Amino acid sequence: MIEIDRMTKTYRGGGGARDVSLRARPGRVTVLLGAGGSGKSTVLRVLCAYARPTRGTAHVLGGPYARLPAPRRHVGVLLDPDAFDPRRSGWDALAWSALLAGVPEHRIGGVLEAVGLPLVDAHRPAGRYPAEQRHRLGVARALLGGPPVLVLDEPGSGAEAAPPWLRDVLARAAAVGGTTLLACSRVDDARAVADDVVVLDAGRVVAAGPAGSVLGGRRTVVASDDDERLARVLDLHGVAHGRTADGRLASPAAPEAVGRLARAADVVLRELTTDAARTLPELLAGLRAGAAA
Repeated sequence: MIEIDRMTKTYRGGGGARDVSLRARPGRVTVLLGAGGSGKSTVLRVLCAYARPTRGTAHVLGGPYARLPAPRRHVGVLLDPDAFDPRRSGWDALAWSALLAGVPEHRIGGVLEAVGLPLVDAHRPAGRYPAEQRHRLGVARALLGGPPVLVLDEPGSGAEAAPPWLRDVLARAAAVGGTTLLACSRVDDARAVADDVVVLDAGRVVAAGPAGSVLGGRRTVVASDDDERLARVLDLHGVAHGRTADGRLASPAAPEAVGRLARAADVVLRELTTDAARTLPELLAGLRAGAAA
């Protein structure tokens, strides 16, 4: 169990997290979703005692991380996939971590298998690993102690933050009652792995709950005979909007509202549909529109 209660961490230069409360429960994957600079990493760093909160509390397994006996065996942490000596092999890095955690070295083969990192690559210097293998190595280190809690900051590769190997790791952890708190910045990745989602925006929680309810927000997608004119009409009436990957207009406003504005402006619609928000800016726009309603 992870419990964060009204935790605030501020920095002199700005940023951080403000009044964050969340609960990550056993047997579930909780995703902390937000853009870069939203406060995700700050929350995880405070939780794992890399930073002290300005106020509030962050507890794991009933108390502060720093007070856990043998914390590496209770909480598997990945905050930086590049935190390895580039001259050491992946195997040596894991052997050193196993020594510090007080777990037998023979566990290394099992965690490498769990993340799909071949032994031949594990014996190469970590500095030669591509990004995906560094992430695999980081997750392998988090798994070494067989911990009941995982805390992972962007644990997938840059191109695919929720690859199949990671989904398998998270599913196995949940199946045995493990608690996972994972930070990511893409809606599709959260949708692929999350049971529960907490959305951060500018350091504050703006939505929290089961993944289906938080990520299932709808958007209106529209194509017309004059999209540029329709976009100006939406701007004139203060209706948030953006573009889909294929160039259509998308808005968190209801389709009826968009249709009325288009009709009043004599813009002919060729398509007016709804689907789930696919990007973080779209999701945040929908949440802001809902909060303002």
